[in-house]
Amino acid sequence: MIIGTYSLSDSKPTVWMITMTGNPISDYYRNLALPSWLERGFDVKFSEGVTPEDYKDHFDLLFGNKYSKSTPEGVMFTVSEKCVWYSHYYLWKKCIDTNTPMIVCEHDIELVMDIQPSIYKKRMACLAHDPPDIYKDRRTSLAGGAYYITPFVAKVLVSISEDRIRVNSDGWIWEVCKEYGGFHYDKCSHIKDYSVGFTTKHNKS
Repeated sequence: MIIGTYSLSDSKPTVWMITMTGNPISDYYRNLALPSWLERGFDVKFSEGVTPEDYKDHFDLLFGNKYSKSTPEGVMFTVSEKCVWYSHYYLWKKCIDTNTPMIVCEHDIELVMDIQPSIYKKRMACLAHDPPDIYKDRRTSLAGGAYYITPFVAKVLVSISEDRIRVNSDGWIWEVCKEYGGFHYDKCSHIKDYSVGFTTKHNKS
């Protein structure tokens, strides 16, 4: 059913998994994560992420220096951080264009708990966490890892294109979810294999 400007439903939304077909790291994580969604009855579709190789073909977003606690003038976004931004941004646009709620998830996010239908009555819900590992001793939120959005919230997310971006996509998704949604970090977990590596390189200086 439709309430206001966004859809509310008890049915499972489509999961749009950001992947990079042919990238061995992305393929590795996708093959681990995908069964966890399919086994719980989700329809999963793949969205090809923007890569450093084709990044220069994308012009919708403007990037300033990223906020940094240690550097007053901020630090530059890496190309792969910008690619992550675009990969999410295009799915927000799809959510608006189709006027259909969706779950956005990255290729290395597995579903570890059932998602209650009541969550789909929210405008937005962040679903993923980063588990403890050899580098940190506690679980932390991973707002952009997996999240449920409605067209209403997708329009809010897209509005950042009106100004220069100064936070990572995770930070922006977290801010919007805090304002318009809810946090259910126990539903999904970040798969991490340091022997394989990761597709995103961060500038944390």
